[in-house]
Amino acid sequence: MRAMEMHRATLSDVRWHEEADSALQDGQARLALSRFALTANNVTYAVFGDRMAYWNFFPASTPELGRVPVWGFGDVIESRCEGITVGQRVYGFFPVADTLVVEPGKVSARGFTDMSATRQPMSALYNGYETASPTDADTEARICLLRPLFLTGWLIDRWLGDHDFFGARRVVASAASSKTALALASGLAQRSDIEAVGLTSARSRGFVEATGLYNRAVTYGEEASLGDGVPTIYVDFAGSQTHTRAVHTACGEALLRSVAVGGADWAAERTAEAIPGPQPALFFAPAVAAEMVGTMGGAAFATQTAAALQDAIQNSHRWLEVHDLAGLDQAGASWGRLLDNDVGPEVGLVVTLGTRAG
Repeated sequence: MRAMEMHRATLSDVRWHEEADSALQDGQARLALSRFALTANNVTYAVFGDRMAYWNFFPASTPELGRVPVWGFGDVIESRCEGITVGQRVYGFFPVADTLVVEPGKVSARGFTDMSATRQPMSALYNGYETASPTDADTEARICLLRPLFLTGWLIDRWLGDHDFFGARRVVASAASSKTALALASGLAQRSDIEAVGLTSARSRGFVEATGLYNRAVTYGEEASLGDGVPTIYVDFAGSQTHTRAVHTACGEALLRSVAVGGADWAAERTAEAIPGPQPALFFAPAVAAEMVGTMGGAAFATQTAAALQDAIQNSHRWLEVHDLAGLDQAGASWGRLLDNDVGPEVGLVVTLGTRAG
């Protein structure tokens, strides 16, 4: 087994850990990672690795190191678990490693849940592996790139809508070119009574405007233009206190709510200094998803999200270029590019590994 690890304090210090595959115990199965995405979402997992226990899913070789989780497809290459067959393809949460040992439970034709002890304290949303239907490589790549990001954006839109946007009539999204922000903007675009404003860098402004999903784009440094008294919700995908403070200051009392989602600006300084207005509240997608499932039922929730994701995948051909990278070493190099903000918003990085026989 070969796995990518990084120093949890610096994130950019990447190294590789190698060890012999352990023998499977009864009730276990071994998955070979086949295809996965690397996005700013994974940077967010690393930034919030301690605070939200993302480092705990796949323990590293030493405590100071971490294995960042990714979403992707894998194949069962060895099984000592009833109902799990060699060759079965699944979609779910993986470390950046060539193999992963799981302890399948709640096994059905639709998939299974990993019951490994290290994963039980965290949200069950991350522990499920869904049996994958056959499809082409491009569609698989877009699923890797969009599915976890789209779901978060879709949940934010639905959550805000369920609360009548807390009385606001404008939503400002930072890191507006990010895939999660675009998912939110896709939902907002269907609402005629809500203005969607994309807050973005000068480099990405043209891309944000070209998507047609926002009513307008505002460049970082121009936040003062938001001080027009319109009741506003700020959704922060960038994780930058500088940008957050600028929006809070500009909106003043018109800012009704501040929602913290991501940490794309991973190197941004984070201090305990108070920010004016409502303090940012963390949006935790698994908790909101669980609440919605409890309200509408699992089947209805799955149907709605699947239909919305399918539309998003089809629409992504207009703005998303899939860049296919071969092998784990490419994952290490691409991780550095993500940290350096060297991946354009129109690019989706997908790593494909060679097939490993069981």
